[in-house]
Amino acid sequence: GRGGVGTGDVEAQDVGVVFENWGKGVAGRLAAGIAKASKKNGKQQQKKGGKPASDGVGCCQGDEEKESSCACKEEEAKDNVENGTCDTGACDSDDEVDDGDYYSAESEGEDAGDEPDVIDLEDMGDAMKASMASSKSKEPKEMVTPRQAVQLKKEGYKLVGTHSAVKLCRWTKHQLRGRGGCYKHTFYGITSYRCMEATPSLACANKCVFCWRHHKNPVGREWRWKTDDPHFIVQGAIDEHVKMIKEARGIPGVQKERWEDAHTVRHCALSLVGEPIMYPRIDEFLGDLHSRDISTFLVTNGQHPKEIEDLRPITQLYVSVDAPTKSSLIEIDRPLFADAWERLRRSLTSLKAKGQRTVARLTVVKGWNTDEIGGYAELVALGHVSLVEVKGVTFCGKSDASNLTMSNTPWHHEVVALTERLRDELARMRQDQLDGKSNGGTKVAEEDLIPEYGLACEHKHSCSVLLARADQFAATDPATGRRTGGWNTWIDYDKFSVLAARHAEDPDFTFSVEDYTAPAPIWALFGSEEEGFDPTDKRHRKKGKSPLYTKFDAEGVPTHDSEGKGLSEGEKTRLRGLMEVKRREIGAGSGSVVSSGDGKGGTKKVEDASLMFRGLVVGQA
Repeated sequence: GRGGVGTGDVEAQDVGVVFENWGKGVAGRLAAGIAKASKKNGKQQQKKGGKPASDGVGCCQGDEEKESSCACKEEEAKDNVENGTCDTGACDSDDEVDDGDYYSAESEGEDAGDEPDVIDLEDMGDAMKASMASSKSKEPKEMVTPRQAVQLKKEGYKLVGTHSAVKLCRWTKHQLRGRGGCYKHTFYGITSYRCMEATPSLACANKCVFCWRHHKNPVGREWRWKTDDPHFIVQGAIDEHVKMIKEARGIPGVQKERWEDAHTVRHCALSLVGEPIMYPRIDEFLGDLHSRDISTFLVTNGQHPKEIEDLRPITQLYVSVDAPTKSSLIEIDRPLFADAWERLRRSLTSLKAKGQRTVARLTVVKGWNTDEIGGYAELVALGHVSLVEVKGVTFCGKSDASNLTMSNTPWHHEVVALTERLRDELARMRQDQLDGKSNGGTKVAEEDLIPEYGLACEHKHSCSVLLARADQFAATDPATGRRTGGWNTWIDYDKFSVLAARHAEDPDFTFSVEDYTAPAPIWALFGSEEEGFDPTDKRHRKKGKSPLYTKFDAEGVPTHDSEGKGLSEGEKTRLRGLMEVKRREIGAGSGSVVSSGDGKGGTKKVEDASLMFRGLVVGQA
């Protein structure tokens, strides 16, 4: 385990700390055991040999408390947790790995007191036995170990207290420089440079293969750590965020007016790392943010349905839907909970009764979860969610915890196609309900009817598409009641602050989704010429490079060159011939080929001839 001698990490610079803590821990445990044994027997035992005081119980045998404290159990738990599975030889089918000691690597030494010069082996056995028994009464451990803290800080996280963190989002820096905002700016109208990305819980119950955090954070099924005050976390997070904003002043191109405005946080994206809703005082935490007129976008992984049910109204509540079936969920999310699929379904069902803006968030990973649209539609239908975000996974480099490659990252047109299929499947299911085909010939009640969804917005820059409920967000002409083609997916944040404050004063007061909607601008709508990029900003490409081809036909054959001019029929025929050759090489026919490999997390390489021309660039003079 990380608390043992010889387990210090040179790179993390904690060798001395680990050794010192190990020494203190050994001394403290021996002293505690000797004191207890002396009190019981009236004098220090002197005999040597004979039956050991442990009565033949090994370090990995005996009662449950001993098992959760020993070093070899810790290593076994670590292996199982990193794989997101439970070894059936180590735990029963109704539970998962007891990963308590895995998170806190350092030994918690006790006051050694007066130690004898010579320690008898039998006394040592008593000491270890007493130490294990006394571990139940220890104070809760801190969530983040020194080694984890070093790794998180290396990646730019600013730790707050013992289990929280903030980090400056790249979209915050982009918009500070006038280079465009994030998808939430396009979909919901947030100001990206005034948004703080944070979490009150670095721990998570999943080890998703696509997690861009590279699993530097702790994992766990339930809260078992020291709990920091929510007001302390909020203030600390804001302080750290503002410090990073001040440091960003030196970034080339930062606009002074935006930089000054950015010192006042207006939005909080609780999606940084870990599972925010695990934090026991999450409701107070959210209330503090609302009292400061900070909007809240809370993303959960759908493994804590009870906490979702108990949550106060927030600006927008997400549940991640990463897979359409039970088997694929286990493969992709690698959850710690044995009943992860059932928990996800319960979480989605609970959204139906929330009466607020709810979102099913789908992360598209090619080769992993792009099939079974019917399964996705069924999950979305469980919650009657207000919105469905479909986003392509972002490849963040290779890591030991995941073997995703660039081939698993979809293009925007592929995300659009999947979203259209999902919309059509939801429409088909809705029509079956109206026709009585899905309920034994009986039409379903109005409150159980699957909502109608439409393509509302897109943000090509991040490969994201938004489906929205027509009854909640479709814009209509006040005079005729007919739909105009617009969508009211943006949020009136000032209005939300007023409504949230009133609910805080009077919990019986309720408000609905429509009470704080606002019209999305034309440039944000699906199919717009800007493709979701705010025209008040300017898009920047890598210096000296631009796409070799700018438009393609349905098969992926280029139709326009780098300057937007149409290609000749002869050139298109030539390129189509090259694509046919590629298809024969990979044996894909008209589709793609997915090849699997070995390795932790699984490797699934996707080859698709229709994409062979899309990544080509041309240098600029």
